[in-house]
Amino acid sequence: MQGQGKRICLAATYKSIPNNERIGLYQEWYDNGQLSKSGIYLSTFQRDKNWLEYYQDGSQKLKAEFRDGTFLIHDFWTEQGEHLLTDGTGLYINEYSYLEDVINREEQEYKNYKRDGKQHSYQNGLLTSYQEMKDGKEHGISRNYYKNGNVQWETVYQNGESVSSQVFPKSENPVGKVTFKYLMNDQWLLDQNLPTADTYPVCLNEREIALNIKMPKAFADPNNHNLEGSTCLWLTIDKAGRVRKVDFKSAYMTNGQEFMAVADKMKFRPAMKDGVEVASFIYVIANFNVE
Repeated sequence: MQGQGKRICLAATYKSIPNNERIGLYQEWYDNGQLSKSGIYLSTFQRDKNWLEYYQDGSQKLKAEFRDGTFLIHDFWTEQGEHLLTDGTGLYINEYSYLEDVINREEQEYKNYKRDGKQHSYQNGLLTSYQEMKDGKEHGISRNYYKNGNVQWETVYQNGESVSSQVFPKSENPVGKVTFKYLMNDQWLLDQNLPTADTYPVCLNEREIALNIKMPKAFADPNNHNLEGSTCLWLTIDKAGRVRKVDFKSAYMTNGQEFMAVADKMKFRPAMKDGVEVASFIYVIANFNVE
């Protein structure tokens, strides 16, 4: 898997119509002033005719076309100038990022303008999916992968139709894991006419609590091994660091009772106000996943 140059967009220009939709000629530039992308938008989500992309040094990256809503790739070059895809046949590599610190990469084989052959998807360098395709349809093995590299599920296709499918556990001996996140904001308390503090409670027996929480039943199903559940509680802590009240706030992939059953056993270093230990509050999120 080869790396590609990171695109830094300095500016983009296009005309706008009501609802801030793009229309007409669209262009993006790198921070060095070099044109990055150029094409025609009919609306925010619809492009038409030629679509061109360039590297930061001005060399050609992509020649493509939108025709009746279909994206046709004519030619693709690597940053080193290697012509990997010619006249709709060859290897196309697309690297992009929608979230900070998350880089997605697609490596797709094409034949006569349709995906044909092996298709790989990566996230931050880790393989997330693999597909075998023929004439634009899934044909052969398709796999999704856990972050640990093991196969999550595998489906066999024939001419776009599923023939068989199997789901795999995250590891040979899956183990549930619980982690905690603690939040507090002065404004949350002020909005409820509750007293603030200089420092807020800090849990002292987190590991003990994590070991005593039962994993939600949903995570026994391998279909859920790639998901993360959570339970959110609002705890009232006295000046001795003991939990005096547990208020349920929300839950995802859990019924909430797993954490609530042991939350009152949590021990805290109490909040401080003007150098004195005081009663206060803490918002706790228990995150559940399988390793």
